[in-house]
Amino acid sequence: MELYFAVLALACLQSFVLSDFQGDALASLRDSLNATNGQLMDWNPNQVNPCTWSNVMCDPNNNVVSVTLSSMNFSGSLSPKVGLLRTLTTLTLRGNGITGEIPEEYGNLKSLTNLDLENNRLTGQIPASLGNLKKLQFFLTGNKLNCGINLPHPCASDSGNSGSSRKSKVGIIIGVVGGLVLLLLCGMLVFLYKGRRNGYRREVFVDVAGEVDGRIAFGQLKRFAWRELQIATDNFSEKSVLGQGGFGKVYKGVLADGTKIAVKRLTDFESPGGDAAFQCEVEMISVAVHKNLLRLIGFCTTPTERLLVYPFMQNLSRSNLGSLF
Repeated sequence: MELYFAVLALACLQSFVLSDFQGDALASLRDSLNATNGQLMDWNPNQVNPCTWSNVMCDPNNNVVSVTLSSMNFSGSLSPKVGLLRTLTTLTLRGNGITGEIPEEYGNLKSLTNLDLENNRLTGQIPASLGNLKKLQFFLTGNKLNCGINLPHPCASDSGNSGSSRKSKVGIIIGVVGGLVLLLLCGMLVFLYKGRRNGYRREVFVDVAGEVDGRIAFGQLKRFAWRELQIATDNFSEKSVLGQGGFGKVYKGVLADGTKIAVKRLTDFESPGGDAAFQCEVEMISVAVHKNLLRLIGFCTTPTERLLVYPFMQNLSRSNLGSLF
């Protein structure tokens, strides 16, 4: 029983000693910050346990782990005795008028993870001892501190610049998306360029001014526009092909008024004598009347293309087919 009381007394003594040095350190901080009589009134150095003080948090073993004194209009400096609080994880003093330098002793706060001194009037160089605090996150913006002799520029905190970090992340996302869109557009342009060089241009027709070859005319036959036939044949789709011969292909089409047509697209008119043969064929077919020949109803010419337009018949005879293919 005596041993039990002895151990209990020793634990209480240790608690008193612990409370005393923690209370002394916090009281020293209050004094160095020039707290007024109306501020931190319950920070009584004669009180055994500082864990009951305002703005102070402790762990279950009565170790001080957090001190938060934000925007209290302090005008003093930082007390070196705070370096005795080895269990301290958070020290927040942002938004005050604290002056002077950061004490070297703060490098002893091995448990410190958050040191928030943002928006004060601190000056001088950040102590090299803070480099030993591996868990530490700096909140030092809004002061006139130097990162070191070799880096004499104002220090900015990574964590303190969370707004800037979010903006940077948004900027990165926009940049990546913009880059992908630009890459896609470039790829499409390259594809179109190569397609034109490989003959793709001959498969896409646009009715533009000056494209019609005015040298060719066939009396009362209707002259069709490229755009009209392009739409009628679904852009000369392979699905619209009725057949193919040595001259080219024949496409099924539907005009805007619902008329079904067969469009014969020639491919060899540019060969020697090909254009003359084309005109001769058109003239003969346009005036011929025979049960085995389809009546030509129109044509379309450009400097690079020749197309003939026939009426589409659902049940073509073999002879009729021969007139097309």
